[in-house]
Amino acid sequence: MTTRDLVIVSVAAALSTALSFLRLFELPQGGSVTLDTLPIFYVAFWRGAGVGVSAGALSGLIQLLLRPFAVHPLQVLLDYPLAMGACGLAGFLRQTDSKRMLKIGLSVVGGLVLVVVAGLQWLELNRISRTNEVVLARSGDWQTVVRTRPDTTFGDVESEILSLRARSDGTVDTLGKITAHGESARQWLSQAVQTVRAEQMRWFGNTFMLLVALLGVALLARYLAVGAVGLGVLAGSAVKFGLHVVSGVVFFAAYAPVGESLWVYSAAYNATYIIPQTVFALVLLPPVLSRVRRADRISRSAE
Repeated sequence: MTTRDLVIVSVAAALSTALSFLRLFELPQGGSVTLDTLPIFYVAFWRGAGVGVSAGALSGLIQLLLRPFAVHPLQVLLDYPLAMGACGLAGFLRQTDSKRMLKIGLSVVGGLVLVVVAGLQWLELNRISRTNEVVLARSGDWQTVVRTRPDTTFGDVESEILSLRARSDGTVDTLGKITAHGESARQWLSQAVQTVRAEQMRWFGNTFMLLVALLGVALLARYLAVGAVGLGVLAGSAVKFGLHVVSGVVFFAAYAPVGESLWVYSAAYNATYIIPQTVFALVLLPPVLSRVRRADRISRSAE
């Protein structure tokens, strides 16, 4: 990285930090709609991915110092330097065949979604078939479970519905318990397993719809003029979104509504500000880059 690149990184990080204070709206658990990613995307397309990632990471660290929102060291790493640095990855796509890369990217993403979701659901089905405990609902440190074991008092089987809450020291408090024996106990367990399987079918349905949407976008890409700038912005924003989603699932699960999937909640929460930011970048960045490139051509022709 040259001295000029170091200066560009510093200026872009400073401008990104300044723009982060101009907020259209801010969410209660962190996240806001700003234009702070625009300078990072700009230098990534102008000077390359290395400069873009460096500027984004520096901007994230400065924002952390000025307006920290920290609950865990890993969450800080995901939400600040890594998330902002991810925008600089757009620089890898500045000189690519955008349509070809879009098709490849959609194919890879679709395959990964299918493999990951199918693998997770297979593991869950396998776990349920081997355990005597099924989680009916979970939200943060609270969950409701059904446990089944041999009934040593009346014979047959015994089932319990328990309301549990985890403490910060690793222990678990039992807030409530209901017990059933025999046929009622087996019905409780059967209903619990059916509830989990219904949730899995919903996941499979959502996955299928997502794959259909990706296929539709891939088909439209054959007829739409998808530029490298737009593709880079979408790719960088997607990585940034993924990092925020992981952070939300791991460290902000307590805010999820009771019974709602943590992944769905975190994805929906972060999408409310990542999508507007991406749209602003898609609209504003191409004309800015075009104007700068035109000025560079005029300057070179004059020389």
